[in-house]
Amino acid sequence: HTRFRNVTGVQTCALPIYLEIFLTRKDEKGKVWGPQERLNKEETLRSVTSWASEYVLKPEKIGTIEKGKLADLAVIDKDYMTIPDEQVSDIQAMLTIFNGKMVFVNEAFSAEQNLKPAGAIISTYQKLRDRRPRRSIDDTMVGEGGG
Repeated sequence: HTRFRNVTGVQTCALPIYLEIFLTRKDEKGKVWGPQERLNKEETLRSVTSWASEYVLKPEKIGTIEKGKLADLAVIDKDYMTIPDEQVSDIQAMLTIFNGKMVFVNEAFSAEQNLKPAGAIISTYQKLRDRRPRRSIDDTMVGEGGG
């Protein structure tokens, strides 16, 4: 019986952290593991979009922004392609669209753009994290597999 744990303890909105790890291969203490295995920015982005859609066997429905595909997306506060790899984990979502609806708007972005969509959460990532109940390590399971 194999169990997979969320090593960092972060449950959601952690994508920038994982992208930075793919780019730098650094652990949380700064040690670089397998530097020859680093991905570049385009490869890293494809690994969580178009390549991921192939992995879940749905490339005709998700993974790229094209007519006829589902287009969940996020507007971010930094230019992912040009910032230093070590700053990717600092990226914050300003707006998140899921199933064609705005579901999250960052407080500052909402105020700047006078954007208050019905049904969307207007907050910050940190405030959302602070609202979550604390979990024990055994509660941070992200999946189970046979084995």
